[in-house]
Amino acid sequence: LLAASLGVPAAASEAADWQSRALAAGLAQAPEWRQLLHVTPGSDVSEVNSADFFLAPQGQQSPAAELAAAIEGWFQPVSTPADQHPRCRFPARYEWLRERLRLPDAPAVHCAQYQAWARPEQLRSISLLMVSGFLGNPASSFGHSLLKFNHQNDDAGGRLLDRSFNFGAYVPDQEPMPLYIVRGLFGGYQSGFSSGAYYAHDQVYARTEFRDIWEYRLALTPEETQRMAAHLWELTGRDFTYYFLTKNCAYRLAELLTVVTRQPYEPLARVWFTPVELFHKLPAETGRTEPLAIEPQFFPSSQRQLYWQFQQLNRDETRLANGLIRDGLDPAPERLSMLAPERRLEIVDALIAYYEYRLAAMVDAEAEAGLRLAKTRALRLRLSLPHRAGDLPTTPALPDPTRGSKPMLTAAGLSYREGEVATGLRYAPYFQDLIGRHSGGFTELVVLDTQLRLNRRRPELDSLDLVRVRKLADVPDIAGESQLSWHARAGLGRETPVADPDEDNPLRLQASAGGGRARQLGSQWMAYALAEATVMDGGPVLRAGPALGLVMRGERFSSRVQAATALDASEGRWSEHYLLEGRLGLARNLELRAGWQQWNDNGAANLSLYRYW
Repeated sequence: LLAASLGVPAAASEAADWQSRALAAGLAQAPEWRQLLHVTPGSDVSEVNSADFFLAPQGQQSPAAELAAAIEGWFQPVSTPADQHPRCRFPARYEWLRERLRLPDAPAVHCAQYQAWARPEQLRSISLLMVSGFLGNPASSFGHSLLKFNHQNDDAGGRLLDRSFNFGAYVPDQEPMPLYIVRGLFGGYQSGFSSGAYYAHDQVYARTEFRDIWEYRLALTPEETQRMAAHLWELTGRDFTYYFLTKNCAYRLAELLTVVTRQPYEPLARVWFTPVELFHKLPAETGRTEPLAIEPQFFPSSQRQLYWQFQQLNRDETRLANGLIRDGLDPAPERLSMLAPERRLEIVDALIAYYEYRLAAMVDAEAEAGLRLAKTRALRLRLSLPHRAGDLPTTPALPDPTRGSKPMLTAAGLSYREGEVATGLRYAPYFQDLIGRHSGGFTELVVLDTQLRLNRRRPELDSLDLVRVRKLADVPDIAGESQLSWHARAGLGRETPVADPDEDNPLRLQASAGGGRARQLGSQWMAYALAEATVMDGGPVLRAGPALGLVMRGERFSSRVQAATALDASEGRWSEHYLLEGRLGLARNLELRAGWQQWNDNGAANLSLYRYW
């Protein structure tokens, strides 16, 4: 009666009463409310840059002002169009407010756009996808992560039609790589969530960039599943500032999991947060009674599938398949007639995989037309052959990345050289080397690998590898496919790494690269032969020569042995280098490593304890 006599609408008066209750309860500072607004701890400013993410004019700078505006929006009359009502625009916020404040019933509102977008009644589950690294782009070298709503059936076609969500930077076309790196590191790009059919991401990642994918079905409750859909509706199309090392795809997905599960999935280390770290958090490490995801489903890239199918052919069959790729399919019936029917199936299926693989990466329209015609002819040839007795052989799955070591390394140990024992320390924010326990196979990607030696005189920087990359691959003989294995390194090092540092052996800028062939021997062994070259400043020094090596990778024990010789072009003399290193796993993120190196007359041995974080 008092409100009516003063001319104040009853709804506004009721809203003011609930605003007072929320203020008294301290809801503006509640972690869940601040997470819904993407306000970082220690600040009141949201990281969302889009004005339409807020109801209050000061909402980006004030969680309290946004809370008051949200409560007022609860009592706002429903008008046309209903989709513009605050409860339709921000369903996750109102689900939380109603839960915490026990708000009274409000007039029903039908959010047609949200219902059509999320299809909540058909949303069966949500998956988190890990995409392997792509060395063709620095920003993709460490992998990628994205989400997928599972509405459809689990068959391949239904899965590709599901809705997926990708977080990435908005990068202009033809952006120069140096500018791209600088802006990506220092917040020069806007970024955000985009949604679309999953087949578009499958086309880019698995079929164009040839990246493998692990799909983790999240063990969310029905309430958490709907909360994920509601909050993604609020976020999609809104802008954030992008930082490649920290505020990247993995970080934003970790924020989403925190909002949805109300358990801490954000990174503890703020220096760098790579996608694989998010997946290491999926086991029960956050106080959740059960793992958020258990066994992933592996989806190989089209390249891996092609290589696997060619590996099923013997040498004569491989030669026949490559001949048909080069000569065309006209002679196929005659050349295949001499083989048993089941072997014809293997060759034709390998040809179909080859044409699909090549078409996915094709940009030349004229060449694409020729490949499409060849694929059509191969399919017709396949239809003329008998049915396969069993299923097509399945490409073996790579190990689950969460069963390997975490990526950040700290290590301490002892080294012995030139009659002296010294303590050594090592740190790298990203460390996946040839003998480490990770899912990358016979590959190496290490960043900012820093090694210190502490002796009686003073601490010495032994080496600093800015980046070290190595890829050893036993590629089948396929027409047009490179079989090159390679490595590259850039950083600071010494001309004789195992000798004491002095004025004759100072730290120098170095860059090295090598290329050659690798051959896999069984499932755990890889042999390689590379031609290598190293250039250093302060001379300059140029060394080049061959290197032979053998790698053994096991779950608990791994090792590598290498012998190399190089000609120093500036002095005209040869040097020899021998290396032996081994790893003994003590736990998933703890291992003991021992190594020995010999450079001409200088030798060194070390024993270290490695811890991954």
